[in-house]
Formats: sequence, structure tokens, C-alpha cells
Amino acid sequence: MRVWIDIGAPDAARMHKAGKAAARVVVYTHKDPERVACSWAGEHIHRGAELELYLELYSVARPFLAELVARLKRRMVFALGTARARDRLTWPGPIFPGLAIFVP
Repeated sequence: MRVWIDIGAPDAARMHKAGKAAARVVVYTHKDPERVACSWAGEHIHRGAELELYLELYSVARPFLAELVARLKRRMVFALGTARARDRLTWPGPIFPGLAIFVP
């Protein structure tokens, strides 16, 4: 597997599994990214010493989530795209940017 993408606040056990399974790990979190990363400190994570080399941690912007929740319907289709510095959501309607912020 080339890339493992996780959404939420994965625990150390999940990060261990991701580090073993993929060359690159990407985490999108709606929680405080510093607290998420601190929860992994001192835990056994595969390639833990190299974590900063293969992990990308993104903080999902709260205004984006509020806008998304306001538009959700039971059955719908939308596309979510990311290209390093720019993220966007293509909706049946206007496109709104600002999904996530990279946390170095």
C-alpha cells in the first residue's frame, strides 16, 4: 500500500498499523492536531522515529465542517479533492475551499 489515509483521531495502535502497511500516512483530524500527535508520544509505532518523514497531519477547519454539515442530506454525491496546498469540495452548487490546514 502506498498511502494510508485516516480521518479522525487515530490512536497509537492504528498509527502503528498504518506505518507498517504504507509508505506514506495522511491523517485528517477535526480535533486539535497537537493533542492528537501528543497522544502518540511514547507509544510503540512502527517507524516511530521516522514519523515526521512519512506522516502528514491536517487539521480540518471548523467553519468548513459547519458548512458541510449544514448541506448534508441523506443520499448525496460530492467530490473531495486535495492538491498539497489547496483543498476543495465540489458540491452540487458552489465550490467552497478551505478544507484543511497542514500541520508541520
